[in-house]
Amino acid sequence: NAKIDDTVVVFFSGHGISIDGKFYYIPHNVADIDANSEAEYNQKYPAWERTVKQNSISSDEITNVMTRIKSSNKMLIMDSCQSGGNWMSKMSESRRQQKLEEQRSDITKKSNTMGIAMISAAQQEDSAFENKKLGHGFLAYGLLEAMKEERDKGKITAFSIIVQTSKKVLEISKQFKKKQVTFVSLFGVDFALSD
Repeated sequence: NAKIDDTVVVFFSGHGISIDGKFYYIPHNVADIDANSEAEYNQKYPAWERTVKQNSISSDEITNVMTRIKSSNKMLIMDSCQSGGNWMSKMSESRRQQKLEEQRSDITKKSNTMGIAMISAAQQEDSAFENKKLGHGFLAYGLLEAMKEERDKGKITAFSIIVQTSKKVLEISKQFKKKQVTFVSLFGVDFALSD
């Protein structure tokens, strides 16, 4: 029951896939394709895709939930493969269009800000990596490191976390000879994540 002056941070970490331009966050009960050859994989893929669509959390559902949260400042962090893309930009636009007018007077009276920050571990068609040595995925590790550094500087903001986490992910990617680029979006005013 977030209030308009609250800041809400939602963090997803797990498996994800983009199918026909829509992102699906895959829960643990949806098994990966068990195949011994590329031909067998290709044969099983259509049924698996249907299972994913029926049993996963779609980007439409995430957008709907995030839009219904009443707080003026929200941050969405998606730590999964293929989680970045146009749907995140559409979520910002959807939030702006649906909530701006109905909340404008409350926001102006109470907090005078409205911000939506989003960061995903990878672009729409790319993988998100993890490494046992780090104990985390690249995004989660980069986020934790960025939070420590920003905390030491003082106040942590959505913008500073997005920028520093993205930099950290690039550094980690180079270190482990992988290619992982975050997808980021910031709409509206930057907002504090700590005092």
